[in-house]
Amino acid sequence: MLVLCVGGTAQDKPAGNPISAAPKLPPPASLPHGDWFFQADHQSSEGSVKKLQGHAEAESAAYLVRADEIEYDDDTREVVAHGHVYFHSFERNEQLWCDQIGRASCRERV
Repeated sequence: MLVLCVGGTAQDKPAGNPISAAPKLPPPASLPHGDWFFQADHQSSEGSVKKLQGHAEAESAAYLVRADEIEYDDDTREVVAHGHVYFHSFERNEQLWCDQIGRASCRERV
């Protein structure tokens, strides 16, 4: 059964010093387009390829990739991820959970 009450309040305002307005939050921090942030338990590089192992994370202004292992090629901007992969496209608000991503192009739109 659903009962609706008209004119009632859900809560009385507290007595004392009420907050007039919520403080404005600062804009979210973001990386400039084209820049990437990498972190992992172990990191190495071979030429233009960055290799991340253990709790690997690669993030740009447009994408976030988390996995057990990630390889990112700075020349082609391709990502390969293996093991417990999480992918989030901020621009499209799409999320993906899978075992691996192979040669996904992560070129950002400007």
